[in-house]
Amino acid sequence: MSTPELFIEPHPSQQDTIYYLPLAPESLDHKERLKIVISMVIRNIGNTQITIKDITFSFPGSDLPTETMEREQDTMEPEGGMLVPDGTATWCNGSYTNEQDQKRYNQVYLDAPAPRRIAINVYCSGFTQPHTQVFDLMAWRPVAEHSFLMPFSVDDLDDDEYIDTSARHWYNGGVHGLQAYGHDMRIIARVAGEWTSKRSSSATENADIRVFGRKVRAMADGEVVEVVDGNPDNPYGSELADPEANYVRVRHATLEVKYSHLRMDSIVVAIGQTVVAGQKLGEAGNSGNTSGTPHLHLESRTIHAHTLRGFNFRKAWQLERSLVPTDGSPGRRVSMDRRGVCEKSAAIRPFSTRNLPTARHAKVEIDEIVAEVFGGTSRGGDGFVIVNGKLTRVPPRGIKAELLNAILALDAADELGKQSAAASRSKTIEKLRDLVDGSQTAVRQ
Repeated sequence: MSTPELFIEPHPSQQDTIYYLPLAPESLDHKERLKIVISMVIRNIGNTQITIKDITFSFPGSDLPTETMEREQDTMEPEGGMLVPDGTATWCNGSYTNEQDQKRYNQVYLDAPAPRRIAINVYCSGFTQPHTQVFDLMAWRPVAEHSFLMPFSVDDLDDDEYIDTSARHWYNGGVHGLQAYGHDMRIIARVAGEWTSKRSSSATENADIRVFGRKVRAMADGEVVEVVDGNPDNPYGSELADPEANYVRVRHATLEVKYSHLRMDSIVVAIGQTVVAGQKLGEAGNSGNTSGTPHLHLESRTIHAHTLRGFNFRKAWQLERSLVPTDGSPGRRVSMDRRGVCEKSAAIRPFSTRNLPTARHAKVEIDEIVAEVFGGTSRGGDGFVIVNGKLTRVPPRGIKAELLNAILALDAADELGKQSAAASRSKTIEKLRDLVDGSQTAVRQ
């Protein structure tokens, strides 16, 4: 016998196409990359028992080298890879820890542009040739309203703080790889030239870690489908016996996202509740299998098949951590633009995770617009005046105030991403036109 009789069902996929995750570049000076992680079910469709020996990925029609996967016993089910007729094996090229307690990565990272096709080659004992199936490759890059905001708002971060994560998640989540596209997120700042997640160098409690207690917000509109709360947080630096995590699972369009390791009794949503992007779900904590360090864990899967999907983020700036300027300037940062986080540790600043500005937020935005666009002191009395020797900003009045509020309304409508947004924009634009027409009439008079 020369070739084993197998059939491979890969995920994330649709029909004969496998999805990869495009990754935002580390900076404006770097290339876009891509991440390929495939969870697969391998079925023996022959009449004899076979044993899977090796798995490789190749890329027909390209000059890319073949990627050989390392296969430890705990990365495949059944462990020995032995398949009886009509038997199946499950395997994922994610991450694992080998017998020497070393972290190993089978994840494939390539420079863009992506190859057009990928071949999965399964070698079996006693066969001279592998079983090969070829699939098209396509970017998983959903439209903006189905991509994600960051789970932390820029309003909840100090000016020197960043979200810290990377595309390389250390844990596979079992042979199905449910965590292979996951993220562990911390909040960090540079102190005395060094990046740290601690508020002080002598951290002894959970509260000494920056992310602990921070508001965790819905990354898109959705419905809460599962809530687990009431489990105690681990003491900092250690784990309780059999720790259980507090988490919220939210259905966002066709995906379900698990927000995990939340602080005990911090969850403020309930099963069946509709949430909007930017709404508080709970607070980051140290519950569950955290290795004793507070952080937020995210993982995503499709609703029906529970198969892998990567996170495409929007409205956030990314810069590889070592490239962040020390003077607070933006540097060569890049917009996420519906792409995944880069392979190396990234420092991320969100644009915003709030749909509708609060009174405080709206005032800040109006002040910024007044300063940058309507600055100075006008005959209408708005702008800046000196009161008791101090420069004081005066809120805009009349048509300028109306225009500024209309701008805020347009921005809120744009972020809502709902059907009602179109109607809101239409009404606001109509109001703007009326205001402009009125101002032109007043000028002519």
